[in-house]
Amino acid sequence: MSRLRLLLALLVSLSVWTQTAAAIVFDLPVVFDANARDNLPADGSFDSVTSNLIVADARIQNPGVPGATIEDRIVMEFDLAGLAAVSSIGSAILILPEVHDDGAPLGLYGGAGNGTAEASDAEVAAFISGPVGLFGDATTNLASVDVTALIESLFQSGDPYALFAIRGGDVELGTANAVHYRIGTTFGGTSPILRIDGKAVPEPSTAALVAAGLLAAAAVRTRRQR
Repeated sequence: MSRLRLLLALLVSLSVWTQTAAAIVFDLPVVFDANARDNLPADGSFDSVTSNLIVADARIQNPGVPGATIEDRIVMEFDLAGLAAVSSIGSAILILPEVHDDGAPLGLYGGAGNGTAEASDAEVAAFISGPVGLFGDATTNLASVDVTALIESLFQSGDPYALFAIRGGDVELGTANAVHYRIGTTFGGTSPILRIDGKAVPEPSTAALVAAGLLAAAAVRTRRQR
């Protein structure tokens, strides 16, 4: 086998090797977590949103009482710009610091966001998981929810933000009871986290670039000998 062919084989091998992407794990930043409210009269259309809270609630106050029912939902968005560092997503886990006052079920919903806290964020309709947490009075914990399917979909479509809403008293969960759920830095000592496990975008290695240079030099030398 000629030197040219040997160098070509080396270059192909190195190219294949550099395409084997390394696994990376990193956290995407939360843009905001907020409290959206459906004010009196509660009609399913949310009227206001308050962000930068220490505590946000997901609850139904006075359920079933005409003219007195108020609903709060927790909404949050994450910046997906960091996904540019991966070629594929293995898993995406939403980690929530929480205190759950009465142990009632909660529902998690998700979709594409726009980076701005809006009352309509609470109306996102795609059901992800439930119950999110079942913890007793004054219990502090971290709930981890697999949201890989949603993040993969947003990644493929190029959406810049992921939106999540937490509801208390939920149709999909078959509950309409009063629920009081809180999330914030006071509880658990951390903000919500979106943890990504993926494959890094491959980069050309020094070895591959050197091999390419040697191949070019060998080609020039072969032509001169001819």
